[in-house]
Amino acid sequence: MQSFLQIKAPLIRIYLAEKMKNILLVLILLVLASCQPAELVNPEVTNTANCEVKDPIQDLAWLNALAHPAPDNPCNLGTISQGSYLGQTVFIISMGGALCCTCAGSAVYNCQGELVFVCDLTEQAKIQNIKLIWQLK
Repeated sequence: MQSFLQIKAPLIRIYLAEKMKNILLVLILLVLASCQPAELVNPEVTNTANCEVKDPIQDLAWLNALAHPAPDNPCNLGTISQGSYLGQTVFIISMGGALCCTCAGSAVYNCQGELVFVCDLTEQAKIQNIKLIWQLK
C-alpha cells in the first residue's frame, strides 16, 4: 500500500508548477509595466535645429571664440558648417594655415562645444543636411 505522500507527491508537483507559472507571469507583467516609454524626439528639431539659437556663431560663446581667434593664432579657421550627425546638431570646423598641422577631415563638435570626433572621414561622411554658416573672409 502506497503512503499518503507517495500518492499526493505528483499532485503537489503539478500544483506547485502551476503556481510558479502564475508567479512568473505576474513578475514579467510587473517588469513590463514598470518600463517607461522612450522620450520621443521631434525629427524636425533634431535634423534642422541650430541648438535652439537663431545665430549659432553669435549665440554660442564657444563657437564665436573659434570664429574670432586671437591674431597670433597660427591656424586659420577656414569654415564652420552645421549639420546633423546621428540625430544631433553638430558643427564641422575646418582649419588651415601654413603653420597649422591639419589632418584629412575636420573637427566636429556638438552644441555644447564638446568634441564629437576629429579627422575621421568615415564618420564625417555620415553627417547630413550640411550647410555653411561661417567662412573666413
